[in-house]
Amino acid sequence: MIPCPKCEADNMVGAIFCRACGEKLNLDELRPESFKNEKESLKKNAKAVVARLVKITTALLLILVLGLLLLPAGGFRSDYSLPASDLAKARSRLRSLQNTRRGSRQFSFTTEEINLVLNDRLDFSDGAAGGTSPQAPAPATEGGEGDSGGAAPAAESKSMLTAEYLNIVPLSGGYVKFILKSKFYGKLPLYTTVVGRFAVDEVDGGLKFYLSSAKAGKFPMFSKLKDIPFRRLETVTQKLDDLRKVAPYIKTFESDGTSVSVTVGS
Repeated sequence: MIPCPKCEADNMVGAIFCRACGEKLNLDELRPESFKNEKESLKKNAKAVVARLVKITTALLLILVLGLLLLPAGGFRSDYSLPASDLAKARSRLRSLQNTRRGSRQFSFTTEEINLVLNDRLDFSDGAAGGTSPQAPAPATEGGEGDSGGAAPAAESKSMLTAEYLNIVPLSGGYVKFILKSKFYGKLPLYTTVVGRFAVDEVDGGLKFYLSSAKAGKFPMFSKLKDIPFRRLETVTQKLDDLRKVAPYIKTFESDGTSVSVTVGS
């Protein structure tokens, strides 16, 4: 810019008369410093624009991530129902499964039975978020084994995040999807999804869970981040520890998308 010697108004480079007062500009008195200052000013403005664009982009990415975290998980259901007599039979079958150690017996459960019986055991109605689970094993990944000496998951704050319902969805080939619905401060619904395969260890025996994928809302968790939803699932299912004690005695595990079937025995 060229300052007017009379009114000091800024004028574009190449102007002959001042755009404000009409005074003729003395172009011979222009110094190289004037152009240098102009370039520095342009650089500062460019940096400010770039910084603003970075802030806007970062904010949009954060909004996108938060949106994905808050979106409900696909396929979540909590409206299962059964006649009272069928539900009583399913509970009796589950107790028999727990107590079977000798011989060989097969037990089958439909999706409805699994969800109603296990959520009844978990009893999320009291608003408990779940405590710590001593020596909780790390999940095995596909092609690997879990670490049975893993650290226990941290206790959750009852006032911050409370479990509300665990949707258990049998898939084919031994895979099972767990969708946990929780409430953040009792109001904001949050969903975590864990998918994995139950299989009997051919070397050590017993049933093991191989973690396949995990999501928070609809935001996929990768690498070690997959352990976070798994640890939360471990924490809120402590009341099912008596069922975990049966795992070493399970000989087969099958799922077909509508039910699961296990063979238990010595």
